[in-house]
Amino acid sequence: MTSGVAPEDRSRRRRGRPKRGDARSGRDRIVAAAEEEFSQVGFEASSFRSIARRAAVDPSLVHHYFADKSELVVEVLRLPVNPAQLLAEALQGPREGLGLRVTTTLFGAWEDPIVRKRALVMVRTAMGSSPVSTVVRSFFLSLLVDRVAEVLGGGSEAKLRAGLAASRLLGAVMARYVVHVPALASLTVEDAIALVSPSIEDALSGVLPDVDTDHLGRE
Repeated sequence: MTSGVAPEDRSRRRRGRPKRGDARSGRDRIVAAAEEEFSQVGFEASSFRSIARRAAVDPSLVHHYFADKSELVVEVLRLPVNPAQLLAEALQGPREGLGLRVTTTLFGAWEDPIVRKRALVMVRTAMGSSPVSTVVRSFFLSLLVDRVAEVLGGGSEAKLRAGLAASRLLGAVMARYVVHVPALASLTVEDAIALVSPSIEDALSGVLPDVDTDHLGRE
C-alpha cells in the first residue's frame, strides 16, 4: 500500500536534512568551510550559500544546523556564549542608557571565568596574522561597530560614534582583564561599569568635534 505522496514530494520534505550516518561529517564540513570562508572574505561578506558551496552541500543543510552566521562563528571559535545574542539584548530598549547596557553586558561576560578564559584566547588570536585572526577581527568589528551603528541610525556619523565607543570599550576591557591596570582591575565590576559607561555613552550621543567622516559612510 502506498502513502499517496509522490516521490518528489517526499524528497522535497527531506531536503536539508542529513542522510542517516552523515550528520557528523556534514556538520563538520560546514564548520570547516565556514572557517575558510570567514578567514578569506570576512564575516559580513560571507553567506550561508557561499559556505554551502565551499562545503559542497545544499544551503538548506547549513540552515538545518545553524540559525545564522553568528552561530557558525561560535562553533568555529568554540565560544562558550554567543556574543551576537548578548549584544542583541543590550541593543534593545531606549536609546538613552545604551552605553550603560552595552558596557554592563560586555563586562558581565568577562566576569565569567569560563568566558574570560576563552575570551583571552580570542584577544590574543585577534592580534595575530593567522586566518583565524581575520575571523575574530571581522566578527567582532561587525558586532561592536556595524550593529551599533545600525541602532544609531546608520551613516558616517553613526559609524564614527560606534567605532569610538568600541575603541573605548575594548581599551577598558584590555586594561581590566588583560593588562590588569590597578585603577580598573582592583574595582568591583559594578564600580568599573559605573566608571567606564559614561565614556561609552558620551561616544554614542555626546558632542563630537568637527571631523571628516564621509569615508565612513562608503560601502
